[in-house]
Amino acid sequence: MAIGMEAVSVHIPNVVVGTTVGASDEIQIEGFQSGYLRFVSGSLATITYHASTKATKGNAGGTPTFGAAYGESGVTAVTQAVASNRAYPIPAALFGAAAIKMVGDAAGVVDVCLKT
Repeated sequence: MAIGMEAVSVHIPNVVVGTTVGASDEIQIEGFQSGYLRFVSGSLATITYHASTKATKGNAGGTPTFGAAYGESGVTAVTQAVASNRAYPIPAALFGAAAIKMVGDAAGVVDVCLKT
């Protein structure tokens, strides 16, 4: 019998993807290593990710500031094409951030699952 730590999954339903950072829900991803999102509703075609080094919960230092997330090259923003009734991995480049927000080309709702 193998002994080890089990992965923990957290399900976050009905995350709002707005057309601006201010209209989008914050997702705290600090401590997680991967995740998936499932398109629930809306007319989203593209998501652009924004990241912060602080999260609102437990942040005694004030409100987090979100900036557009860029890949390792620093040239290309982290974006993702999406379609209804499909599930997608959250890009791995984001998992160094404390929190993320998803901004869509149109408003929509997604469910998120995060894993340690």
